[in-house]
Amino acid sequence: MMKTKFQALYIANFIVLGLLTSTQTSLFRANPMSLGTEVRVGSDLAPTLITRQGFKTPGSQLKSSLDDWNKALVHFSGLELLARSLNSGRIMKPIENSARSKVEVSSKPPAPPDTGTPTGNPKPGTTRPEANCPAMEPPLTALVANNGSDYTLSEYPTFWFYIPYAPEDISTIEFLLLDSKERKTIYKTGVKLTEKPGIIQVTIPAKPQYALQLQANYRWRLNLDCQPDTTDEPDLVVDGWIQRQPSNSQLENQLEAVQSQEYLVYREQEIWYDAIANLAELYFANPEDGNLQEAWANLLASLGLAGVAQEPFVQSELVVVED
Repeated sequence: MMKTKFQALYIANFIVLGLLTSTQTSLFRANPMSLGTEVRVGSDLAPTLITRQGFKTPGSQLKSSLDDWNKALVHFSGLELLARSLNSGRIMKPIENSARSKVEVSSKPPAPPDTGTPTGNPKPGTTRPEANCPAMEPPLTALVANNGSDYTLSEYPTFWFYIPYAPEDISTIEFLLLDSKERKTIYKTGVKLTEKPGIIQVTIPAKPQYALQLQANYRWRLNLDCQPDTTDEPDLVVDGWIQRQPSNSQLENQLEAVQSQEYLVYREQEIWYDAIANLAELYFANPEDGNLQEAWANLLASLGLAGVAQEPFVQSELVVVED
């Protein structure tokens, strides 16, 4: 122990005198994945290795005192801060304990926080004077939460839209899925109504090139032109965002426990795309079911979409769009 303290003081003297350059000063290394932490003094003047199992110096025996380890780690952490302060010209706060020193010297940055999804425009903005689509109530509407939690668990999600125009009044409908910077088109398709105004769905095809990556934001857009189509710009546009979240065993167990009512779990967990899609598919298949009708109305009302809750589901077709 006396020899170790003598070496520590010996190094401190060299640091204070400025004889240890930036390439000779102590190098402290913490490995949080191991059972202990190693602190290496890289100077050739006093090579020393300290481990959590004990510490040894040239010619000494292994000593396994945990108290000595904590004291030594704090001592050498202080030397590191002193060396940094002298080199940088400013005083740094000392580390109060060995637990903090492990965090202080770790070079691995913390994971960035989850910031959710940006907000979009589920209803069109101001209509251009030259647009040919008449104002409708309710208007063209995307059925999304638009609340920063526009999540899905699906690689190939389904989007739902209320189209207020009859097929004969529509020139084109185009759906696009883009990356977050809107520089790459992931998927693009045309949409054609086959019956009457109502709620339609657009499902991303289950092909690898269209799959949503985990925890990545994607921008989508639906463009609509009415007859006659006389301009290059779409008459109406709605847009939004989507992010795929990872599942886990607890969530899978919850979903399995409420089969045929998965939307209850999705809603509770704020996985809104899947809550809307699951309940829409159930209600679409059973439009006369009073319980589903009530659940659908309540879900849309909670998202500020009560105006389209009574609109019918209608058939549509996806068509190839030429570039």
